[in-house]
Amino acid sequence: MDQRSISHVYRDPLELIWIGLLEELGFRLERSSEVFAAFDGQHTLTLCHGEHFDADDSLAQMIFHELCHALVAGDAGRNAKDWGMQHDDERDLEQERACHRLQATLAGEHGLRDFFAVTTDHRPFWDQLGAEPLRSVDSVDEPSVERARLGYHRATQGPWSAPLARALTRTRAIGDLVRDVAPSNSLWKRTRPLHRLGVATHADSSLRCRDCAWFHEAQCTRSVARGDDPALAPEANEIACERFENSFSDAHCADCGACCREGFHRVELERGEAFARRHLDLVSFDGPVAFVPRPEGRCVALVLTAAGHRCSHYADRPRACADFERRGPACLEARRRVGLSD
Repeated sequence: MDQRSISHVYRDPLELIWIGLLEELGFRLERSSEVFAAFDGQHTLTLCHGEHFDADDSLAQMIFHELCHALVAGDAGRNAKDWGMQHDDERDLEQERACHRLQATLAGEHGLRDFFAVTTDHRPFWDQLGAEPLRSVDSVDEPSVERARLGYHRATQGPWSAPLARALTRTRAIGDLVRDVAPSNSLWKRTRPLHRLGVATHADSSLRCRDCAWFHEAQCTRSVARGDDPALAPEANEIACERFENSFSDAHCADCGACCREGFHRVELERGEAFARRHLDLVSFDGPVAFVPRPEGRCVALVLTAAGHRCSHYADRPRACADFERRGPACLEARRRVGLSD
């Protein structure tokens, strides 16, 4: 039997997308059994062969991860071996964590955060990142957050922005096509459709926007808070996004108390307010500005009772407190600052 002639070969679509991106950005890929991942400081990225991958890894994820390193490193790092990392100091850890924050953010914007999760011994850090990896919740986070934010600016505003967005969009498109036919243990099952808010939909598809704490006056408070114009007005019956929180009423405010605690550093009083006349002992002054202080993050009028946080002068509380909008943008910001909301 004559041997047939083969003119075309099969290539994995995901690898084509990400190797193509690498080449479009001016790099070339080599494979080796001698290293896990290495960059020569010029144009060559070397990655190990597939037999050295974890079962939940992919060549695409590794390329994406290295490009995130490059974005965090900036121009200087892109001309240095291994993006300027020395593999032996605290600054390397800061850069690695910044890379994870950037990777989680970019992937999450396309419903790919679980799909493109890192797979090394740094995975525990990845798994504990909140819904907003570029947001600092502790002073120890600030160096890596700042570097990740700079990387995000380069990723979304710099010369790599359009090619990178295309690669992520194409990956998401594959996920949308194969998610429903993928077996339960497939990484493709971990991809998510996008909500109109620009984040992944919730893993629990029974949750609806109407039941979320931040579905308020027919608008999404998260959209209002980030300055969208017009603000997102989701349909009440839409599948909720991954940042869904159960709705709460005035009765639940005592359990929270974020707006009376570290959520804000003080409450300023308007001229002639009754609170200032009746409770002058609780009022401080910053020049001509009267305010109610919060030593150690707690309002001086706040008391903690068996029923939760309570204002000792609620009936004649400051006007700013009386006008505070439950489930509005300021409420969300206060809860974020005390770690109750992402």
